[in-house]
Amino acid sequence: MTDRTTAPRHGKISALNARMLLMILLAALAAAAVFVVIRASGHAYVDKIYMSDSKTASRRDRICSEFTQFAVKNNISTTDTDKIAAWSADYRYVTVYLFKGEQLRCSFAAGQVIMPSEAERFELSSYASTHGGLSPVRFRDGTGFITVFDSSETIYYNVANLTAVIISLLLFALIILLYTSSLTRRIVMLSREAEVISSGNFDAPITSSGSDELSRMAAEYDNMRRSVLARMESEHKAWQANSELITALSHDLRTPMTSIIGYLGLLKDNTYSAEDRSAFADAAYRRALDLKTMTDELFRYFLVFGENDVHLELETVDAAMLAEQLFAETAFELADDGFEVTSTVDCPGCQIQVDVMYLKRIFDNLISNLRKYADRAEPLLFTSVIKDGMVCLEVANRIEKNGERKDSNRIGIRTCSRIAELLGGRFETQAEDDHFVARVYLPAVPSQPAD
Repeated sequence: MTDRTTAPRHGKISALNARMLLMILLAALAAAAVFVVIRASGHAYVDKIYMSDSKTASRRDRICSEFTQFAVKNNISTTDTDKIAAWSADYRYVTVYLFKGEQLRCSFAAGQVIMPSEAERFELSSYASTHGGLSPVRFRDGTGFITVFDSSETIYYNVANLTAVIISLLLFALIILLYTSSLTRRIVMLSREAEVISSGNFDAPITSSGSDELSRMAAEYDNMRRSVLARMESEHKAWQANSELITALSHDLRTPMTSIIGYLGLLKDNTYSAEDRSAFADAAYRRALDLKTMTDELFRYFLVFGENDVHLELETVDAAMLAEQLFAETAFELADDGFEVTSTVDCPGCQIQVDVMYLKRIFDNLISNLRKYADRAEPLLFTSVIKDGMVCLEVANRIEKNGERKDSNRIGIRTCSRIAELLGGRFETQAEDDHFVARVYLPAVPSQPAD
């Protein structure tokens, strides 16, 4: 046995995932743009303020002055490289170049002594002509020259870079947080609305907006709510209609039953003549027939309305032939009751899908009503025509003016309407003055051309 359960397709990206990926991309682009702007602005500020010529020269002169004071105070010789290196340890971003005579002796950076290679033993005059900024220092072993290279701007460049990174990450996180917060709000709102409905308040709507999975789920929940509400309303209307029907039937059934009991009581009394007793029996018999008619109508009603899933045996038949057959059978049954029937069939080349037995039940109800309420002095008009793509079977009659009975429960009309709905059509009645018309509409199926 093949399992036809539809498996979820993993190859297609959902709308929520696509939007999340898009939001991550936009957040990353925004964060990158902010990083570039803040970093460039920070570097430009450092270059303009901290690295200006005046600031750079001031820092260099200050460091040279402090080194000169150190050398004089501690009677430093150019060969006291360890002491000079120890002094340079306090100046993390400063490199001091020491010249003795005309040659570069060594350099000091972050507590380290750096001896120059042969290629770096350039002459003092060559360095001075290229870089300038040489400061004389009186050492114990004679006058030397120093120059300093200050790279402390690295600190501020790093601060600008770190600030740009932090702000960019915060912006990225903020954008993602705002997006996920909007999703969370929608989920929380959907959960709250579902709780309201689960408490029994089906009138509260479920809001949905957008076209992603959450919106579609909310729309499906709302459709389910509407379906449940519609079913509850339908069940309430059905219960109310059945309650009214039972009330009407109780009255309608009580009337002939009371009459029958009364006539039977008279029959038991032997004081009446045989002629009177025969009249009482005839009246009781007529009332019994009325009671049978009502119970037959009630049986047909519950036969249609009592089943949740009515099984129909649909077959495609020629509409004209079926109409002629139904009209002929109905006219034959009514002929014994003194009715004259005139029929017209005008639906050539048309077919209908119908359960013939259920359609005959509609005409059984119509026959019952005609016998009770139609005027036998006027002919009954049976017509079959095509209207708006539907086959219309129409029964028209004149209402008997002197009729004693009135249709108080309309069981037959309700039964006909229900059967017509099951057949995919509709049932209509029209009462105007002393004329009554019943129409059965069934969907027409065009005839297939012969091969």
